[in-house]
This record gives sequence, C-alpha cells and structure tokens, in this order.
Amino acid sequence: MFKTQFDKCLEKATSQLLLEPDWDSILQICDSIRQKDVVAKFAMGAIKKKVSTDNPHVAMYALQVLESVVKNCGTAVHEEIATKEYMEFLKDQAKTRNDPVKGKILELVQAWAHAFRNEPNYKVVQDTFHLMKMEGFKFPVLKEADAMFMAEKAPEWKDSDVCTRCRVQFGMMQRKHHCRACGEIYCNKCSAKSSIIPKYGIEREVRVCDSCYESINKTTAAAKSSSESSDALPQEYLASPLSKQSQSPPSKSEQEIQEEEELQLALALSKSEHETSEKSRLKPNYSNYSKNERSVSPQSKAPTYNQTSNAPVPMVDTADMDPELARYLNRNYWVQRSEETKVSTTTPSAPVVTSEPVSTSAKQNEVNVTSPVVYQNGDTDADQTQFLHALSTSIQIFINRMQSNSIRGRSIANDSSVQSLFNVISNMNPQLMTYMQEQEELRTFYEGLQDKLAQLRDAREALDSLREEHREKKRMEAEELERQRQIQMAQKLEIMRQKK
Repeated sequence: MFKTQFDKCLEKATSQLLLEPDWDSILQICDSIRQKDVVAKFAMGAIKKKVSTDNPHVAMYALQVLESVVKNCGTAVHEEIATKEYMEFLKDQAKTRNDPVKGKILELVQAWAHAFRNEPNYKVVQDTFHLMKMEGFKFPVLKEADAMFMAEKAPEWKDSDVCTRCRVQFGMMQRKHHCRACGEIYCNKCSAKSSIIPKYGIEREVRVCDSCYESINKTTAAAKSSSESSDALPQEYLASPLSKQSQSPPSKSEQEIQEEEELQLALALSKSEHETSEKSRLKPNYSNYSKNERSVSPQSKAPTYNQTSNAPVPMVDTADMDPELARYLNRNYWVQRSEETKVSTTTPSAPVVTSEPVSTSAKQNEVNVTSPVVYQNGDTDADQTQFLHALSTSIQIFINRMQSNSIRGRSIANDSSVQSLFNVISNMNPQLMTYMQEQEELRTFYEGLQDKLAQLRDAREALDSLREEHREKKRMEAEELERQRQIQMAQKLEIMRQKK
C-alpha cells in the first residue's frame, strides 16, 4: 500500500517518460542494496517485474538498472541472478522480445558469463550462455572487464556468546551488537560509536566498533589534510621563480608614497567629476537657456583658466611611464578639469545677450556635433565607448607589465605601476558590471519583443487562414444558392410547358 524509498527510486529510474537513464535514482537503488536497506532477493524480484513489462522503454531502463546493480552490489546480488530460475527468465525474454531489449539481454548474459567464468558457484550463468549460443543467438562483441563486477561489500555478521573485545558474557542485560565495518559481535560499550563507511558505500551513520571507528576517521582525516595541502598552492606556482622570491611587501620610498598620493588624488577627482556629471544630467534641460549658454564666446571663459593656472602645482616626472598612467598621475590635468567643472556648474542661468548673430543652421550643426546619442537610462554612447576604450587600454598595459616582470624575473610586489593599474581596473569594475547589467536587460527586453512579434505573426497567419476559409465558405454557399435557383427555374419552366 505504501511504497518504500526503493520502490519510488525504481519507479523513477524505469519511467517511460525518461529520455535517458536517471543515474541519480540508479545510484540510490545501488546504495539501498549495499546498505541492506532492502533485501537483495526482493530488489531482484522487483527489477524482474519491470523487465517483463510489455513497454520496451520500461524494459530497457530496467535492464540498465539490473546491469548497474550487478556491477556495484557484490555477492548478494550475484547469488540471486546465478540461479536457474532467473537465467531461464532472461532466456525466455530474449526469445520473445524485439531487437533493442533482446540485444541488451544478450549483452548482459555474455558479460556475466565472462566475468563469472572462474566462479564454480555461478556455473549456471555460463551454461545458459552456451545453450543460447547453441540455439543460434547472435551475441554482440564483448566490451566489459572483470574488474567492473568486483565491488566491496559489508562482511557477514558473526555470532558469539562473548564480546570480541572485552570478552563480557551476553545475557538478558547485556545485548549483542554487530559492527557493520568488520562484522564482529560486540557489547554496547565497545560499539557505542557510529560512522559512515565509504568503502562499502554506506553513506549514513551506522554502528561500528571503536577500532573500526578510529581507522575510518583516521583515513578520512588523512585524505582531508592531503587534499588541503595539495590545494593550498598549485604546482605551477611552486615550480616558477616567483615562489623563491620574498613575498613580504617592501618598505615604500618617499617617491612611491608621493605617487600613491597623486593616484588617490586623480581617482578622487575622477569620482567627483563623475558625480557632478550625473547631477547635471539629472537636472531639467531648458532649451532656451541652453541656446543662450552656447552663444557665450570662449574668450569670456579664458581669464578663468588663466587665473587658476597661476597657482603652483607640484609636478610628477611621467617621462618613463605609460601614456594612460601618466594622464592619471598628471595633477595639472585633473586640477584644470575640476576647475572647468566648477565653472560649467556656476554659469548664469539667465539668458546672455550675444553680439554676434548665429544662424539656425550653424546652431543645428553644433548641436549635432556636440551632443551624442542619449539612451533612456541617461548614459551616452560616447561615455560608454570612452570608458571601454580606457578599460581595454589599462588591461593591455597591465598584461604587458606583468609579462615584462615575468620575463625579467621581478616580483610584482615591488612594481608600483602594476599595483596602480590594478587599483584603476578594480575601480572600473563596478561601472563595467553596470554596463553589462544594462546590456543584459536590453537583451531580455528585445528578446521579449521578438517573442511578441512572433506571436503576432502567428496570429496574423491564423487570422488570414480563417479569413480564407470564410471566403471559401461564402463562395460555396453562393454557388449552392445559384444552383438551387437554377433548379427552381427549370422546374417552373417545366410546369409552364405542361400547362400549355
């Protein structure tokens, strides 16, 4: 009435709805038999019923389960299949079934006969194989090895009147317990621990004796420690000259500290510029004000730059650096950019009267040149292109610098340019992820539009076909009405002729 876990796994593994073998369910069936959650005789009987099913798909999956069970569950299953009744059943199935199921049965019988050829207890398998060969069955080419049928199984339980370890006598108050790892009999005190036994495929905790518990856990701990030590450092790194160099960070000189300060200043200015541009982008755009602001001559803004350029700014020697890194370390450039941002954000909002008339076509050309394409999210194509170009250039410089250090055998910990480039690329990563997310959302949106267009196309085709059917139906009705009218006219004419 109520199905066990084994029955559920067998139903799932032999379902006719499967397109390929369900290996998870098959492995659970093998584990259930090896852990003795289900008796091997009952399991083989249930598989036998599935093999005899009329549905060829269910029978093929049942034979796959049978093959896996025989290969993984050891002697208990071998003794169940090596019986005259079971082999006669497979022989009858091979006679009555069609080619796919028949070929699988012949393959299994041949593989079992080859694997058990040196086992006198399983001689019935070889006898059935030879009889079927004499009757004219054509067996496929053998592809299995003997080792495929060798599986570790839990030892048989031994019986005794005394504990194997402490030799205490069993009685009404002292009960018997068996160790699932060695099969010996122990008292409750000597077998109070529980553990999994990976060697026998037992993945749930079962009762084991103290000595087996120590040996199992010692093996597990040794395997874990060896895996952790092997995973700590890869062999490629240990074989490279970098592992022989000192990895402790060296003390920084004053020049390196100054370079780091310059880099932090450049990053801070870049961040503030980005925030300012975001704020200005979010402000409402008034077309009248923007036209008047565009008409301001560049000479009126020149004195502002001249005044800011008079301030003393410390210089950094960037002659030996890469162009992109030199631009990031140029304090004059970033101070000038910050002042330009301040001036642009503090321009008067009232219209400014211009002395030179500007034609409408010139204004239109200026707008087309200076204003890139703006997306719905506020970003522009020019900003994204510039960002990707800067990121690609930084990555290329970073790779070249790393290759140069590797060829020279220098440690990257001593190269401040590599560290600076790494910081720059790390700061660019969030913006890159934002662009990627936006592209992914756009792709999803346009895919949805494509699906809707396909649905509209299918609906239009269906509507056209319905219209065509309706027109054909109307035409046939009109023809039928015309034919009826002609018959009526002929009948009237015939009646009139008879009256004359």
